[in-house]
Amino acid sequence: MATTRSKSKEPRLTRKEFFYDVIEKTRQALPDELKTFNTSATMNLAKLYYGNYRLHYEVWTDARDNQIEVGLHFEAGEESTDRLIAYFDRYIVEIKHELGVETELERWTRTWGHLYQVIPYQPLTASLADDIANRLSRMIAIAQPILEEVEPKAGHGLTESDRNQSSLTLSTGGRDRSRWRHRGRHGS
Repeated sequence: MATTRSKSKEPRLTRKEFFYDVIEKTRQALPDELKTFNTSATMNLAKLYYGNYRLHYEVWTDARDNQIEVGLHFEAGEESTDRLIAYFDRYIVEIKHELGVETELERWTRTWGHLYQVIPYQPLTASLADDIANRLSRMIAIAQPILEEVEPKAGHGLTESDRNQSSLTLSTGGRDRSRWRHRGRHGS
């Protein structure tokens, strides 16, 4: 594997190496019921998805605009995007609490939107791959059960028990999040 040295002397990774590391580290960090996903990659981005390729998680390295995006992309058409943006917007305060205030929900075009975080572009290193994989695995653990509630075709066959176990069960400062696990049944 060809690497160069960054200013911090940590070896730089090629984009291919970087995306491979992000994908593998994300898979390792996820709960068992979310480890099986499909992937695709291009020169500057990697996509992870479960059922519908048009509803995918993406890591995009954009050196031109000096940023790296980690996000869940809604690209399955206007009706689907409308529904997903509205549904995720109901929980944006809680999502930001879990993922960080830098997390945003945005409609990009009539047919395309995303839940995302942007960090400044930096050399692609193993440390950065760790950080991005951590962000991505947290986002998947939080967002995938919500996504599957509103778009079952985005799923991968989670059982109701699996959804209950993985839906927003990350550290919550001792607060009970059980209402999130059953929000569809309570009409919230």
